[in-house]
Amino acid sequence: KSSNLSTKERIQKTSHVIAIILKIARIVCSITGGLIIGGIVFVFLFGNTPLITVHGSTILSSPFGNSFLAKYNTRDLLTICGCLLFSLLFTILMLKQAYQIFKDISKEATPFNPKHISKIRKVAIFYLLAACNSVQTGSGANFDITPNIIGIVGAAMLWCIALIFQYGCELQKESDETL
Repeated sequence: KSSNLSTKERIQKTSHVIAIILKIARIVCSITGGLIIGGIVFVFLFGNTPLITVHGSTILSSPFGNSFLAKYNTRDLLTICGCLLFSLLFTILMLKQAYQIFKDISKEATPFNPKHISKIRKVAIFYLLAACNSVQTGSGANFDITPNIIGIVGAAMLWCIALIFQYGCELQKESDETL
C-alpha cells in the first residue's frame, strides 16, 4: 500500500505542477489575445497608411508599412487577426478545462472522477477547433475552419483518453463498492 500511496502522491504533485503551468499558459494566451485585439483596432483605425504627414513628408507611419504585412490590405489583416483570435479563443477554453482537471486531480485521492470525463471531451473538441487554420490564397488570407491532421489525431487521442477515464471510473466504482 505504501507504493500506491507514493504513486498517488506523485500523481497529485505532478498534477499540481501541471495545473500551475496550464494557468500560466492561459494567462499568456489571454494577454496575446488582448494584443491581437489591440492590433485589430490599430489596423481598423490606421491600416497601412502613414499616421502623421507634414507637408507631404511622412513623420510617423504605421508599423505595418515596413513589415511583411505591408503586402496585405486592411481586410486581409483583419482576417488574419480574426483567424488568430478564433484559434486562441479555443486554446484558452482548452487550457481552462485542462487546468480544472489537473487542479481537481491534485486535490483528490483518485484521478478517476466522472466529472473529468466530460472535461476531457471538451478539451478534445477545443483542441480540434484550436487546430483550425487560416489559409492564404492569391491576394490575401481567407478564413478556413478545416482542422489540420495534427488537430484531428490529437483530438481523437484525447477522446480516447476520455474513454479510458470512463473505464477507470467504472473500475474505481466497482472497487469502492466491494470494499
